[in-house]
Amino acid sequence: MQANFDYYFSQEKEKIEAATTILNTCFDYIIAFPDTKKISLHGFLEQIEALTPDLDEEEGAASYAFDFCIACYALLRLLHDVDLQELETVIEQAIATVDMFIQEYLDLDPSDADLENKIADSPFMLNEVERQQALLSAVQTIKIINEEQVFKLRDMNRRFPDMINLRTIYPR
Repeated sequence: MQANFDYYFSQEKEKIEAATTILNTCFDYIIAFPDTKKISLHGFLEQIEALTPDLDEEEGAASYAFDFCIACYALLRLLHDVDLQELETVIEQAIATVDMFIQEYLDLDPSDADLENKIADSPFMLNEVERQQALLSAVQTIKIINEEQVFKLRDMNRRFPDMINLRTIYPR
């Protein structure tokens, strides 16, 4: 999802760097768990809020950057508060992003009686569901989370095709 954020803010490198720092800090936090010296994530919640596009003022690809920010905020809350319901938010945001993209990419009519089937059968959604299932299966086999395990999960995620490609509906 970060690629969508980066695409939307391509002319604002400082925002891309800030989002990357926040995500990298989350991964560092996971690796350090349960070390009591780990960094506080509270300040990053405010930073991601500041990066979140205002959908009342922005349109188009802003929705995709917004979804990334919501997922990132939920990840920070998950790690900070150890609230597993926030994991559902991260998963839902990824699915919502792909769903929104498919509707735009295929120019689907929201009133189409077969809309949900068209979305579910799209290669983009099938890919996202496969990605999430593969990552979940991999996570379930981990006994101790360490730097090597986090690296392997991130590498596994990178090997999947891009979640979506905003260039196809928002060319520059």
